[in-house]
Amino acid sequence: DLLYFPRGTIHYAFTPENQGSFHLTISTYQHYSWYDFLMNALPAALGSALAKNVEFRKNLPLNYRSYFGTTFQDDKYFKELIDSYKKQNPNQRIPFDDDD
Repeated sequence: DLLYFPRGTIHYAFTPENQGSFHLTISTYQHYSWYDFLMNALPAALGSALAKNVEFRKNLPLNYRSYFGTTFQDDKYFKELIDSYKKQNPNQRIPFDDDD
């Protein structure tokens, strides 16, 4: 047999004394992707680190942008990624972008 319950429906299964039962829940449209996990886990981890370590709360050094390096500056994929980001976020500055 198959029975559908909309999400959030409270239910209780009952079987006669000498019979077993198998319950399988198939759920759709859940927010259990890596994106959802990381969007919750990283801010919590960062907040915990910031609260425990005063070094993270110090000012950035002068010319901190020069510390980013140029590892990917000639990479075609990286340039395409930056261009795509700029189109989607025209008012957002990118700290390591050479066009600044």
